[in-house]
Amino acid sequence: MSGIKKREEGFSLVEIMIVISILVVVLAITIPPLMRFYRTYKFNSYVASVGSLMKRGRLLSMESGNNTAICWDGATRTLKLVDAGTKRSGFCSGMVVEALRIEDNFIEVTFSSGIFDGLGFDPRGLAINSGSVQLRNTTTGTCVKYTTQALRGAIIKEGC
Repeated sequence: MSGIKKREEGFSLVEIMIVISILVVVLAITIPPLMRFYRTYKFNSYVASVGSLMKRGRLLSMESGNNTAICWDGATRTLKLVDAGTKRSGFCSGMVVEALRIEDNFIEVTFSSGIFDGLGFDPRGLAINSGSVQLRNTTTGTCVKYTTQALRGAIIKEGC
């Protein structure tokens, strides 16, 4: 019995290093496209949410009989839907009904509301002032802008 060698079981260090090397190469190839996909998904999600918030603001003004506004708080990167009551200016000091926080730093927001502090809608569903909310994905360069025109009810979605 002393002449029989016992067979070793398990993996050698070389085999384990080969498997780890293959995994590193596969991950290096797949991670960048996955990150791009994630950022595109998040951007599209924000675009849809901003459009919904603006449409909800217009609808809320018609339902409640009050002026509503979409306001941008750059410090917290938050779009807010505000019930402005009967105010025709100074909209953003009203009661916040809903808020959308833009958490991802690769999303650049440009808010324009002219001389007003927000994009307002009156009880007829018409825009009180002209303005826009623009979202840009800094990774892909994709850009979408929602625009309102004074005394019109349309919320226009367009590319930048």
